[in-house]
This record gives sequence, C-alpha cells and structure tokens, in this order.
Amino acid sequence: MTPGSRCAAAAALAVLLLLSTAHAEPRRIDNPAKPAGGARTVQAREAWRWGGDEENDPLLGRVADAEFGPDGNAYVLDSNLSVVHVLSPEGELLRTIGGEGDGPGEFRNSGELAFLPSGDLGILEMMPGRVVVISPTGEPRTSFRPAGTEGSMLAMPQHLEADADGIVLGLFYGTFGDGAMTTTLRLGRYAADGSLLASYREVSEQQDGHSLSFSSGQDGSEFISHWTLLPDGRVVVYADPASYTLEILDRDGAPQAEITRAYERLHYSDEEMDEQREQREAMRATYGIESDYELEEWHRDIHSVHARPDGSLWVATGRGRAARPEGSLGVFDVIDADGAFTHTLRVAGVDYDPDRDDYVLQGDRLLIFKESRMASPKMTTAGGGGSTMMMISGVNAPDDDDGEFRPMEVVCYRLDDDS
Repeated sequence: MTPGSRCAAAAALAVLLLLSTAHAEPRRIDNPAKPAGGARTVQAREAWRWGGDEENDPLLGRVADAEFGPDGNAYVLDSNLSVVHVLSPEGELLRTIGGEGDGPGEFRNSGELAFLPSGDLGILEMMPGRVVVISPTGEPRTSFRPAGTEGSMLAMPQHLEADADGIVLGLFYGTFGDGAMTTTLRLGRYAADGSLLASYREVSEQQDGHSLSFSSGQDGSEFISHWTLLPDGRVVVYADPASYTLEILDRDGAPQAEITRAYERLHYSDEEMDEQREQREAMRATYGIESDYELEEWHRDIHSVHARPDGSLWVATGRGRAARPEGSLGVFDVIDADGAFTHTLRVAGVDYDPDRDDYVLQGDRLLIFKESRMASPKMTTAGGGGSTMMMISGVNAPDDDDGEFRPMEVVCYRLDDDS
C-alpha cells in the first residue's frame, strides 16, 4: 500500500469511527424489581455534634449545604446568616468566613457550595444568580455569572457540583427583549470564568414578558436540579419524578447509558395529602398568593441519587424513604458502576427525621442538618424588564408540637468500611 493510499484508508476509517460514535445509541440497562444481593445494612457511628448547646450555643441559622475540604475540615453553609462555618475534623469551630452583602466575598440567598478546581469555595447565590468564590480561609476571589445570564435579573442557579476539570451547574434564567422574555433551563459544564464548556441539556421558551411561568415535573424540566456528578466526570440525570430512570451522560454531554428498574409507584397517604394542603393554604394566607395550586399525589420514584467514590450510586426512592426504619437514614437501592441493581442498603444508627432534617453524604462521612427543614418561610423578589419574580423557600413551622423550638444542629457520622 502506497503512503497516499494509507492516508486515504486512515481518513476513511476516521470518518467511519466518527459516524459510528455520533449515531451510537446509549446502552440500556433494565433491572428487575428485586436485587440479586438482597438487603444489607451499614452502621453509622457518630463522630461529633456542633450546635444545640444550651449553655454555649453558637450562632447558627439554617444549614443549607456542607462539604468536606481536602484539609479534612467541614465547610457548613449557613443560608440565613450568609456565612460558611469551618469545623475541624473533631467538630470544633475554627473560623467563620463570608458575610451578607454584595461586596467581594459576600453573598445572600445562598443555596449550595462546592470546592472548585482551583481549590477555592464556590457558593451558589440565587437571584440575580452567580457563583461567589472565596478561599478556604475567607479571602475573596473573582466571582462569576454563568454564560448567558449577564444582565438577567431572573437567574436562578439550582444545583452546583465540581471536579478537577470544571464546574457543572443547573440553572434557570430569563432574558428580556422586544417586550418579551425568553426563559432558559440549562445543565452544563463551565470554566472558572463562567464560560460554557459543554451544554448537556437546554430548553428555551419565549413568554410575553408580563408574567413568568416555570413548570417542573412531568415535562422533564427538573433536569436542572435532579442530577449528580460521578467521580469520573459523567453526569447522572433523574429528571422525571414518575419514572425510575437514570440517564448517564459523558463529560461532553453525549448519552452513554440509561438505567431503569421495575418499580411500583407509591401514592401519598390521606394524611400526607392533608399535610400538603395545610402547608399550601398557610403559604397563601401568609403571602396573599391567589393562584391555584395542585397537590402532589405520588411520591417521586427517585428522590435523590448519591454518587459514591467507587462509581456506584445510592438511590433514595419514594418507597425507601416512606419505609424508613426508625433510627436510620432510609433504605437505598445500590446501583453498581456497571449499572446493575445489586442490593438494597439501610444506613442505620442515625438521628434523622426526614420531615425536619436534611443531610449530605460524602465518602465515608454523613452530615445531618437538624431542623434545617423547619426554617421560617422566606420570600425573595427580583425584577427586570417589567417583570417581577417571587421565590418562597421553607414551608414548615419552626416550632414543635408543644410550641418549643428545637435547636439547630450539625451531626457528623462515619460509615463502616463496607459502605
């Protein structure tokens, strides 16, 4: 074969490979209702508690998120006080960084935090919508707004994660022009300056500019908030509340696999429906909301997904949460790195109430935020281009059945090695 013919053959092979990759269908993995490995239990052992000390009570508001840093410290985001509490591996308060405001290193309306590729902390700020960047010791860095949201007063980032190669962000934003507004939902990977590296999923809709509607649920728009990042940079999306489906996207956003399992949906009980109705009516009475509302009749098939260091996934289902044994975090489906439903896993030995508390899982550590779901409802407004948006977070009363307040508290657990 001549050099010219070898080059032509190589070029033809490259084209064939490119075409086959472009048209490759995602791998479909259908799992049965019951796993082959049965049920297992992992024990959580309390390491420390912070807050809730009546004699030496620290100033602690609503804990919205937390992450362990490379230094082993826990970085706890307090959305009410707009600060980050830095706790040692033994649970001692080392320092408090950040602060409420619009200046360097300051933020408000915060929702999540993550360690960025630079080693700095990124704090998700809703409306007008940006990522505030500070060092682990509190020095302000250059913050950024995601590409496309410049000038928008209605940018609402929903979920933030990061790895060594970039920042993955799901957000909703609106841009105005010619008396109309275009709303966009995007899940994408960003660089440290906010430029878009890859768009995983994006939907835009033009509205009249006088009112804003943002639907979520059956139409699949929840992809901006219901996803997680695997250690190798792939993204797991579980956007449809009525389907046990995990979509796996590669680093560039190409569909790689679709994982399902046979699952019977769980209807909310009459008592749960009554609680929903009471909460919605209380919100209407408090804020004068006149619009009608629809009650949710079914538990989400997949409530949350937690990526594990070995590439497996812990899936919290509606049934796993509803059947939570006392003193446990719940019963998770374990999906291995190959997409197989191998066993269920109960995380035992924890002080957790899903109606009042939130949690994060990171490696072999679990943080539970006591009473974080009991924060008083908070209303935030923002406007631009003749439109105004109102956001309400928190729907539960902050008092106990006997009228007594329970203390805010952060509890850290370590999980057994076989987790």
